[in-house]
Amino acid sequence: MKKLYFIILVCFLDTSLLANEFLDLKKANQGAQKKLILLFKDKPDYHIDWSSNFLHLTINNIDNLEHQRYVLNKILDSSVDFKINKKHLFIISKSIQKKYSKFELLKDESSGFYRLKIQWQIEEKKDQGTLWNNAKDELSNGHYDRAIRLMTKLLEIGDENHKMMAQEFIGVARERKGQLAFARDNYKRFLKLYPKSKSVPRVKQRLSALIGIETYEKNRTLKKRQFRSQRKTNGWNSYGSISGDYRYSSTIDNSGTSTNTLSLINADLDVTSRYRNDDLEFQTRFSGGEYQDLRKGGQASSERLRYFYFDAETKDRKYKARIGRQRSHNGGVFGRFDGMITKAKFFDDLSINLVAGYPVDTSRNTSVDTSRKFYGLNLDITDIWSKLDTNLFVIQQNVGSLTDRQAVGGDLRYRDDNQSFYSLIDYDIHFHALNAFLLNGNHRLKNRTRINWSLNIRKSPYLSTRNALIGQPVDSIQELQQLFITDAEILDLALDRTLESKSASIQVSMPYSSEVDISSSLTWLHLSESPSSGGVPGFASSGGQYYFNLQATGRKVISDNDISYAGIRISQLKQSSIYSAYVNSRIPWHKKFSLNPKLRLDYRNNKDGSSQINISPSFRLQYQEKQHIFYAETGAIYFLNQVPTFQSQNTTILYVYMGYRYSYY
Repeated sequence: MKKLYFIILVCFLDTSLLANEFLDLKKANQGAQKKLILLFKDKPDYHIDWSSNFLHLTINNIDNLEHQRYVLNKILDSSVDFKINKKHLFIISKSIQKKYSKFELLKDESSGFYRLKIQWQIEEKKDQGTLWNNAKDELSNGHYDRAIRLMTKLLEIGDENHKMMAQEFIGVARERKGQLAFARDNYKRFLKLYPKSKSVPRVKQRLSALIGIETYEKNRTLKKRQFRSQRKTNGWNSYGSISGDYRYSSTIDNSGTSTNTLSLINADLDVTSRYRNDDLEFQTRFSGGEYQDLRKGGQASSERLRYFYFDAETKDRKYKARIGRQRSHNGGVFGRFDGMITKAKFFDDLSINLVAGYPVDTSRNTSVDTSRKFYGLNLDITDIWSKLDTNLFVIQQNVGSLTDRQAVGGDLRYRDDNQSFYSLIDYDIHFHALNAFLLNGNHRLKNRTRINWSLNIRKSPYLSTRNALIGQPVDSIQELQQLFITDAEILDLALDRTLESKSASIQVSMPYSSEVDISSSLTWLHLSESPSSGGVPGFASSGGQYYFNLQATGRKVISDNDISYAGIRISQLKQSSIYSAYVNSRIPWHKKFSLNPKLRLDYRNNKDGSSQINISPSFRLQYQEKQHIFYAETGAIYFLNQVPTFQSQNTTILYVYMGYRYSYY
């Protein structure tokens, strides 16, 4: 805070004049609150004037100068400095908040004397250790908002060690408060700012748990992750989860006939094993599952393979290699693939990455599809300027004998304590077309308001020669070539089947009170038209579509620990308007249980005169005992379709989900 100087100027006049006797002075300090009371025999003649950052108090006709030294000794404390001469007394305080200054003249009826009371408030400056201890106490007592405020202050004034601890435990406070997205942001920011900290493994475990187990109660403790953080530095350790669920739904039509539309049992396994020694770290991960359709005539079964890889990395993080089924979000590789990534860090701010493999369209493909292959090179450059990083890439992808994708591009990332920016560009030099351009920002204001915005222009799906297969009666480019279609015609078909999507959005979230947050978002979306070609019919542009959402998030609405949501959503589409309202509560119950009732109402008004009303109530019950989670959810979706000159059509969908998850560390 800008320092203000508080000056009291007492002017003493010639004692031959009619002087007012200065009797005494009292002081009182209550933390940041300061008070002086000057006692006079008669009503004092005083004048107050603000000038710039100085407050001038002038008192005239004052006598009894021997009180000067007495006054000085009496009001001396660490919050003020003093200067005194024959005519003037200066009382100077260096950290006054002007808006809290107050002056009051009172007459003591019993004695007839006058009291001039002067009050002001200074900014308390707590040392870093005190701030940190107070923040920890507030966190352990469940006062998460107070803990966040104190640790945010520590981020501003603390040394590097205190800032590092505050960055991590702001994430802990957000997590315990149920603000999982904010918690993830803080954990990721910690890993970005302090990659060499001894706390990195613990923070990674916190982040991994957030991403892997989204159904935890908002006010859970961190006992599990504390247990995980106690693993041995070297040697083997593993963690993961085993889960299974059953899903059932039936549809009741307008005549009352019920049809079983879903009866599915599902099992999933996610296992990560890691071995560390003094020089290397090895890790392997498997994540996959299988579901069985139990309906008569349904699909027998279907497997999924999301991850299955092995990687090795040196302890100094300079060299790394990963082979197997994995995902990537940069370097020109988007989504899941079977292949290998190698990384070599030659300088502190420069890493060279080589990537090669086969794209995977869906996790339901459990074998390696070699019809498409790619290879590429990308560079990670950190700290180009302060807090600015980039990745630059070039990539080549082939399908059969044709070039499928040939692109160059990169991304830029900037992050500081209060804001972040991300930009991506992908240009296909084979098709001479922009594949993607993305720009988004995230801002945090001092009053805990968050503003997120984005601009996005991209091909949909991503531009590639293989898009020519969309709508065709064949499954491969080789089969398409055998239909006497030239390579040039295949490229034209690929361009015709590739749409362009443009969108812009802004979201604002702000605290309304200590228990209520308000958030709002507005999104604009436009999808280009598609021409008719190759026997595939085209369709018109979507036109400008608008989506508006307003939501209130409240804590302690129903109980001491619940979190509840209520909102409205308006969608303006080319051929219809949709109006929605929803409420949703998560209520902890008896420590290990949580209740989650939901209700959503939708009304669609179509331009052809027809309309639809949807009512969707549901209820979820969850039980969590240490590493075990059981849940059951039941609900319904009621549809009422109204078409002019036709009878209304009613459809009801009833569903039940039940599941179990075991997480081990």
